[in-house]
Amino acid sequence: MFTGLINNPKALKWLFYTVFIAFLPILIRLIIWLFGNFPNFAVYSISDIYLFSLIVHLSVLHELRHITDIELLQWSEKFITLSEVFMIITMIFILCAFLNEAGKNFHEYALLGMAIFFAFVSFIIGINVFYKICCQIPNSSTDL
Repeated sequence: MFTGLINNPKALKWLFYTVFIAFLPILIRLIIWLFGNFPNFAVYSISDIYLFSLIVHLSVLHELRHITDIELLQWSEKFITLSEVFMIITMIFILCAFLNEAGKNFHEYALLGMAIFFAFVSFIIGINVFYKICCQIPNSSTDL
């Protein structure tokens, strides 16, 4: 599966434009923490991790809404619904993360654990959708 994604230019484009760009806030924060001398600067932000999940699902939704193959419409509708549900749940957790950063008492490690879980699951869903679109559908009509 991964070799199919790596050898496909459309899939590589998705990996760069979606996954790397979604990961950029986390990476920038880590670089600032490593090379900066800011005593109160946090190495991670839970909301950045949730935003990664949100960006991946927005990308999945965008691509699935452009599928025109009649045989794949039912498949794409299932993943559209799954992504929409994940986005709603992720937005609720982002709200909790923002409130936690504002000083409200939430269980930070529970929020962090859920953020990492959502990021991992979102990435797996995104990989599966783009593998199907880029590697299994001949002449895919999406606009990656």
